[in-house]
Amino acid sequence: MKKILVILFILLIIIGAIVLFIYIISKKNGVQKVNNTEYYPVEIARKAAEDNLSVFESWRGVSIEGTFTMYDTQYTPSAYLFTVKDYYGKAGYLVISATNKGGPLIESSKSPDNPQINLVNLIAQVAQETRHVPADLKSQLIYLGTKDYLAKIEIREGSDLAIKYYKLNSAGNFLLTDDEIKERYSFYMSMMDKESDKNWEKYLK
Repeated sequence: MKKILVILFILLIIIGAIVLFIYIISKKNGVQKVNNTEYYPVEIARKAAEDNLSVFESWRGVSIEGTFTMYDTQYTPSAYLFTVKDYYGKAGYLVISATNKGGPLIESSKSPDNPQINLVNLIAQVAQETRHVPADLKSQLIYLGTKDYLAKIEIREGSDLAIKYYKLNSAGNFLLTDDEIKERYSFYMSMMDKESDKNWEKYLK
C-alpha cells in the first residue's frame, strides 16, 4: 500500500512539473498561446507602436502619450490603443493588434479624436440619459476586427444589470443589438483561423 502511495505521489510531482513547464513556456515574454493564437502583452505591442511613429511625415518628434487596452466580448485583450503627442499636443493615435492573427498595425490616424475620447463622450451621454453619475458606469473598449471600435457599458439599477454595446463614432454613437454583437464576435473569432502575421517576429526578440 505504501509503495502505491509513493508511486502516486511521484506521479503527481512529475505531472505538476510538466504542467508548470508548459505554463512557463506559454507565458514566455508575457506571450500566452491558445491553440494557434498568440496573445501579446502591452509591452510587446508598444514596440510595434514605437516602430510606427514615423508612419506620417508630419509626425516628427512625437511620442506615445497614453495606452488603453481593447477587449473582445469575453474580456480577452484584442488590441491596444496608443495615443500620440507632439510638441503642440495631441497628434493622433495608433491601434496595434493584441494577437498574432492581425496587424501588428491595425490603424494609424492623425485625428485628435480617438476611440478612448469617444468612449468618454459616450459615458457622459449614457449617464445623462439614465440619470447616473459617469463614475458609476463600468465601461470597456471593444475591438472585434475591421476598423470599427465598440464600447461595452454596464448600467446597474438596484439588483438589475443592463449591458449595452455601442459602435463608437465621433459623429454619434450607435446602439447595437445582441444579434449584431454575436455576429461581430463570430467574425472576430474566424480571424483566429488565419495564418500568423510574420511581421510580429521582430518584436518578440
